[in-house]
Amino acid sequence: MFLGIEERFGQELRAALARSYGRVPSAAYVANQFNQRVTSSNGVSGESVRRWIRGVSLPRYDHLAVLTDWLGLDFQGVFDKESRSKAGRKAPSFATRFSALGPELQERLLALAEASVGLCYLDSPTRDHRSFSR
Repeated sequence: MFLGIEERFGQELRAALARSYGRVPSAAYVANQFNQRVTSSNGVSGESVRRWIRGVSLPRYDHLAVLTDWLGLDFQGVFDKESRSKAGRKAPSFATRFSALGPELQERLLALAEASVGLCYLDSPTRDHRSFSR
């Protein structure tokens, strides 16, 4: 059965949460833990996390970076099932994983992430949404 990128992301997120916590915790708990780790003032709601876990929507790219660094999320597995990291082994950072995707796939991913949440504010000259180094 073919799964869309949102469903595959949801599977990866559930697996990463289960590895980290022994089970998939509630969306409210994950949102609280996420918001403690996010460096910007753009936290997430329990409903947003619920939608990620269910595979209904994708997080913004900056939220993907937090999830990857926090949970060792195997984001590459969303694109290629064969490249899943082994259980118990932390996946490389989001920046490393994103860089390995190549320019065409990076652009497609950014366009999908931007379209999924309507991030029109990223056109601001003060924010470079293509830069992942902090």
